[in-house]
Amino acid sequence: MVREATVFLLQRQRRTIRPDNRLHASQPLIIKDGAGCHSSSISVSSISSRLPRCRDNCKLHVSGIHISNLHNAGRSLLYRAGNRILGHCATRVSGFCELIMWQIWTETKMKQTGFRVAFFLPPVVVSLGLAVPPLFYELYNFSGLNICQFMPYPMDCAWDDEVPCLRGNTEATVIFFYLFVGFGALSNVTIVVFMVMLTHAIWKQERAMDRFLTPGQEKRRKQTRRTYKQGVRYVVSYLICWMPTFVGTIISLLHGHSTVVLAYLNFIIAPLWGFFLGGVYFVPRYETYREKNPSQGRLQALAHVLNIDIDLPETTASDDTTT
Repeated sequence: MVREATVFLLQRQRRTIRPDNRLHASQPLIIKDGAGCHSSSISVSSISSRLPRCRDNCKLHVSGIHISNLHNAGRSLLYRAGNRILGHCATRVSGFCELIMWQIWTETKMKQTGFRVAFFLPPVVVSLGLAVPPLFYELYNFSGLNICQFMPYPMDCAWDDEVPCLRGNTEATVIFFYLFVGFGALSNVTIVVFMVMLTHAIWKQERAMDRFLTPGQEKRRKQTRRTYKQGVRYVVSYLICWMPTFVGTIISLLHGHSTVVLAYLNFIIAPLWGFFLGGVYFVPRYETYREKNPSQGRLQALAHVLNIDIDLPETTASDDTTT
């Protein structure tokens, strides 16, 4: 699920930057932000005490990967379906396609059926290709956290004698595990690269307008700074929530099991990603309102943006700066 948000509106200009560029500077640059993928590590090394009951190579400890826990908000039916039936690691590919808005992708072109199919079909195919095969290898097991995880055996079998450690395929789990870890690492790098490309595209448009400045007039990079800050907010919110997961996964790969502290941090911080994303999308709205209403105080602006109906004393801009 993805929240579609218009992050920035480019300043109106009177001409196109390049003749072959269909995106006029007078059109708004729409940035659709996608959900993220994560991999969390939960050690199953405690199964070793009951290894003789396993049917596969039970000496191998494999960590679990979340496959259906996409913390984001939005209205897209495609992402709703992806959150339910597709591996979230692959579902994130859909978000990648929407992070880059090439300058030739105009609103008119997006309405063309063929272009829309080419835009949305690859993420769906990749998602199904990564999420469906593990079903046939019995690699999804209940983790006790109300979600299915990618792991060789049910987690309860490590301490519950009534749960047999029979379901799973260790060799296939290892293959898919490294596949998902590699894909997740590539996804993280892709997000940062796309954010840099987006900021660079806006910077080029603003730089092209420098030729129209009068001598002594200051160059403005307002939209570039806003795009950069928004990209940093998104990446930082993601890393704060999933850094314990990344560290735990690396430790599990090196030592066969993660630490209890990282596991607790993961369970506490990871579900808060939706909250942090809400803050990421809230800040531009707040800043825009403050620019349009400089006479209002910070609390008044905050209450208005949050649609909170409270009576606050009128404050001037000068009073607000002193506080």
